[in-house]
Amino acid sequence: NTVRIHAVLLGAQVLLAFGLNMSHKDISDVSPDQPLLSASLDDLDEMVIADGPDSSLTIKRKGDQWQLPSLDGFPASSDQANQLVDALVAAKQGIPVATSPSAQSRFKVAKDDFKRRLVLRRDGQDVATVYLGSSPGTDQSYARLKGDSNIYRVKLAAYQAPVDSDSWLDKEILATPIDKIAAVEVGDLKLTQTTKKPADKSDSDSTDKGKAPAPWHVDNLPAGKALDTKAAA
Repeated sequence: NTVRIHAVLLGAQVLLAFGLNMSHKDISDVSPDQPLLSASLDDLDEMVIADGPDSSLTIKRKGDQWQLPSLDGFPASSDQANQLVDALVAAKQGIPVATSPSAQSRFKVAKDDFKRRLVLRRDGQDVATVYLGSSPGTDQSYARLKGDSNIYRVKLAAYQAPVDSDSWLDKEILATPIDKIAAVEVGDLKLTQTTKKPADKSDSDSTDKGKAPAPWHVDNLPAGKALDTKAAA
């Protein structure tokens, strides 16, 4: 009986030592230069940024220009969008700061408890989903990938992925002088600036004599609707 007990204890020690060595090996094998994302972000064309389960913003890329679907395709800052993608590409894993599911809420990277959730898509297919949590330091966040329990410390801050559309507006477009804008398209409507008097007789009759024609006119205006030229200008 004594021999059997000793044999069982020895077997338990061997298994424990093997398990510890395997865990140590797994951690030591992690390269500090290993990218956070294994998937390529080349040709990414959509990002859905959320700061809560029911609060999100989508930006989409059309050609070389990122746009805001919530604002009828108004140009988003492509520099800002590209910088976010570059930061995601540059993010490294390093050694996980936590691995247990219970730690996800503590670091604010849980499925329903996060600072930011970034869903990255290409051609309508999800490429990766990244949860950004609380900040351990300047320009840093705890991060977790969907489907992975490991939590990492990465050089990427939640503020770099704002959820309000105003923060994404292309400021260069807004700074364009009004006399440099030839047309503005919103959905199916096209607002065109002109300095020529309309040739259409009905347009001419509706223009008071001695007054300059309205500088803006709109194509495909729905029946019964009129253009507010002061608002347009």
